[in-house]
Amino acid sequence: MPCALALALSSTPAKSQSSNDTPGRTPIQIGLLRLRPSGFLESTGVLRSAASGDDMSTRFGSIPLESSGGESLVSFRNSRMALLGEVPLSEALKVSGYAEADFLNRPPNEPFRWRQYYGKLQWGDWEVLAGQAWSFLRPNRLRISSEGDLMNTRVVDAGYHVGLLGSRRRQVRVTRRMGAWQAGISVENGKDFLPKLVHDGKRTHLELIGLAGRGGRRGMSIAAVAHATSKLDLVTQQFYSSGGGPDALSTIPAGIRVLSTLEGAEMKLRKGLEVFAYGGLVYGWPSPGNRAVREWTTGFSQKVLVDRYGSAVFAAQYSQIDRSTWAGQHGMMNTVMLSMRHYFGVQ
Repeated sequence: MPCALALALSSTPAKSQSSNDTPGRTPIQIGLLRLRPSGFLESTGVLRSAASGDDMSTRFGSIPLESSGGESLVSFRNSRMALLGEVPLSEALKVSGYAEADFLNRPPNEPFRWRQYYGKLQWGDWEVLAGQAWSFLRPNRLRISSEGDLMNTRVVDAGYHVGLLGSRRRQVRVTRRMGAWQAGISVENGKDFLPKLVHDGKRTHLELIGLAGRGGRRGMSIAAVAHATSKLDLVTQQFYSSGGGPDALSTIPAGIRVLSTLEGAEMKLRKGLEVFAYGGLVYGWPSPGNRAVREWTTGFSQKVLVDRYGSAVFAAQYSQIDRSTWAGQHGMMNTVMLSMRHYFGVQ
């Protein structure tokens, strides 16, 4: 399967880094089957002021609490390939399947991993998805989708950002569109129930997400994308939960209350150039684990090349991360990340 995905990518249209992993727009038609391959090859350089032992995906809640030497690395492991297959059975009925992979498994596992794999049935305004996909806790920028338009921050870090919720989880979800509104419910990992309500307006995308799980876990998240001007977007996500610590950060213990927030601004300065800044915080109530984890980030992305083979985007970010525990320990780490990402195909 990895080889088949890679071979298909050569005819894929590329996209700018800010398009958030949307699958290729131009399909390959084989009878009724439409294939939309996508992917990119990325070289990432990382400089950290403390030796965390991470690759280009930072474990924010596990940065060193004691002074340690810095570290640097260069890696291609964030390169990604994906394939969306669609079969329209009628005007109102369509079935599809999506698979997405990268090379970011942690040792001692082999590096190749499946990020997402699911099947989907669309019938009019109804949609049913089953497989491994982004949790309903991960917001979108438009509608409800797992293969594109996610509210992923523009950062280089493959771990995204403190305060941004949601991981890829096995689930069954049902959604329905109602004009500018879309509603759905997802059953994730066989134990969590997440209802979601989304509204898309001319200048805003709003989400309200609930969480109810085993052992009394419950919570609520509000997320929004506001198009403040034609060049400036403001993004935010707020979350409060009782018992949902790991939903906000894997190193916040389960069974305690947790609060998290993400605020960000993204501005297009000129064609191909975008700057961004984010601030995020996760705070856990008294426990043996983390008390608070914070991150501040600024950076930019610049399209540097468009040719017959695709397009290339250079991006850079600077982040400061600090965490404290209820035992009184504290650690801080500064990070610089540089990325050259080449999208396959002509844009």
